[in-house]
Amino acid sequence: MKENFYEFIINECPIGYAYYRIMLDTNNNPSDYEILDVNSKFEEYVGLKKKSLLGKKITEIFPDISKAEKDLIKIYGDIALNGGNREIEWFSNILKGLYNIKISSPKKNYFITYVTDIGDTEYDSQSFEDMNEKYKLLFENASESIVIIQDEKIQMFNPMLEKLTGYTKEELDTSFALYFIHPKDKEKAKNNHHTRLENKTFKSKQVYRLIRKDKKVIWIETNGVKIKWNGRPAVLNFITDITESKKAEDALKKSEEKYRLLTENTSDVIWIFNIHRNKFTYVSPSMYYLTGYKAEDVVNKTLENSISPKSLAIFKDTVEKNMKEFIKRPNSNKHYIMEIQLFGKNKSPIWTEVSINFRYNDKREIEILGVSRNIEERKKSEKEVTYLSYNDQLTGLYNRRFYEEKLKKLDREENLPLTLVMADLNGLKLTNDAFGHLVGDKLLKRFSKILKEKFRENDIIARTGGDEFVILLPKTSCQKAEKIVYRIKKSISKEKINNIVLSVSFGWATKTSVNQSVEKIYTQAEDNMYYKKLLESTSMKNQTIKLIIESLYRNNNIEQEHCERVSKLCKKMGIVLGLDSNKVEDLRLLGLLHDIGKIGVNERVLSKSEKLNRGEWLEIKRHPEIGYKILKSVNEFSHIAEYVLCHHERVDGKGYPRNLKGDEIPLQAKILSVVEAYDIMTSGYHYKLRLSEKQAINELKMNSNTQFDPKVTEVFIKEILSKK
Repeated sequence: MKENFYEFIINECPIGYAYYRIMLDTNNNPSDYEILDVNSKFEEYVGLKKKSLLGKKITEIFPDISKAEKDLIKIYGDIALNGGNREIEWFSNILKGLYNIKISSPKKNYFITYVTDIGDTEYDSQSFEDMNEKYKLLFENASESIVIIQDEKIQMFNPMLEKLTGYTKEELDTSFALYFIHPKDKEKAKNNHHTRLENKTFKSKQVYRLIRKDKKVIWIETNGVKIKWNGRPAVLNFITDITESKKAEDALKKSEEKYRLLTENTSDVIWIFNIHRNKFTYVSPSMYYLTGYKAEDVVNKTLENSISPKSLAIFKDTVEKNMKEFIKRPNSNKHYIMEIQLFGKNKSPIWTEVSINFRYNDKREIEILGVSRNIEERKKSEKEVTYLSYNDQLTGLYNRRFYEEKLKKLDREENLPLTLVMADLNGLKLTNDAFGHLVGDKLLKRFSKILKEKFRENDIIARTGGDEFVILLPKTSCQKAEKIVYRIKKSISKEKINNIVLSVSFGWATKTSVNQSVEKIYTQAEDNMYYKKLLESTSMKNQTIKLIIESLYRNNNIEQEHCERVSKLCKKMGIVLGLDSNKVEDLRLLGLLHDIGKIGVNERVLSKSEKLNRGEWLEIKRHPEIGYKILKSVNEFSHIAEYVLCHHERVDGKGYPRNLKGDEIPLQAKILSVVEAYDIMTSGYHYKLRLSEKQAINELKMNSNTQFDPKVTEVFIKEILSKK
């Protein structure tokens, strides 16, 4: 081995080496450091020759040294005084760049630095000179493993290689370099070694896996230089253990891959917008599902072409207000949420909820990191909720809540005269009971449509109850309101739903002075409406009853004949029993109207000749209750409603709908029960076979005191049938 080998290694390696002595102030704190030796690479870094550096303080060589460089003195001093090793990344004003600096201390008050940049250089050695102890010191205390490989065999190495591999000096002296390399990397390492020897250009730094003596696999980075060893080509390698950084790199790659997958597969759109360049720098693929545009198309679009003008103003205002706070506190990580309308590919706006925060990129430019979420369905729901909170669901008119809020706003002098019109549908409950709620709903909708057509756009029309409506007419006199109502009533008179006449009662009152109470005006309009309703409602209800009977008989002639026969027999029973003329008339009406409730029963069930199933029978049993509701709503017939309700009760309590028995059942209902049963049996109504009068009388007698009242049955047989 040549005696000046260490000097050659230090001077020719591609890493800057420097040897220093720390200098202390009066308080024994590090204040400066003296340069004792450097290699040629260090000369290259600082741009000064060795002779102008040796024996001088760093502050003498560089009098304008920065505060940051002075902080470096403290780091060097700590290593020199206390020993140990340290590795730092440092942007050096002295070295004019960013460097990796490894610091170690061979003895107290002295330290060595190993400075690395990214340059690749190939070297050829010169003739060796006498060995110098200081170069040997640098070589043996290097923080990296240094090894010379010739003919793929280890020729020379420093103690760090023993520490790196776990093998002893004796074991390394007899080893081939590839012995330690992982099998999967051996071919690569061999090829790189020969490529370097052949002076071919390739990446100087290489990464391999190395197997230690304890079988542990570590990652190493090599930086090689071609040299001559004993007159023949060899490679001088500088080896660094990068296992921890490789693990961190792999973990980072996994993390980046995980977040890339999350970003690219989330249903939300993630994007980055560069404020300085006014353009998108990233848009996740899910943009296609949101707008129909591909991510690459959106990246090339400006903000102005991406969102609606109104949303653009909101977006810019939010950015402008909050970017100043970000510049003051860049680490606050605050998020700002807004609702923005994007343009879809079909030019239709799409509601999105956008969450943004600010950040600096690596060029110190401010970027916006945003997440956009489709909220079209939510906006539709909100719109629907808002609509339903102020509108009637059935008619589409305003509801009571809106009316009351609007009344407060309109109750001002500039809106006078202010007229309130009240409207109430006549006989709506009767219509619902007789023909079902669907028919009643049709009446309400049709009336609402007429109101919308006849009133002005700024008039407030509200449905405030089941059959009640209020119309607010600002700047409308009482006379003008009367003309409007007249036109509406004229339109209403032409309307019929399922042959049912639409009948509405109106009342109105006008506030002409600010001193008048709007509550009193409301009461006055309501009183006027109810007065007219008293006159109009009875007539309408009578018309409805007539219409119900006509509808029932129109579809079923047998029913009409049955009711007429029952009516005559009921009247005869009243006379025989000595009832007064009013009660006799009630019995006549009862006979005619007792089956009026069948208007609410399915026609198919009524006309069915076969035996009814349980569901059909339950539907038939509803007709006394339906009849009761219909007749109860009309003053003229309300007094017989109770008899209709009870005409299928039995004296033994097994009837329907209330299971009444004995004296709980009205006499009129008992009479109707016997008479109707007789007519059904003898007319063949609901029976396949018609019974003779004698057979029917036997049935009445057999069921006397169970189904029928015995006294009523006896009178009917003896006084009516026997004299027939």
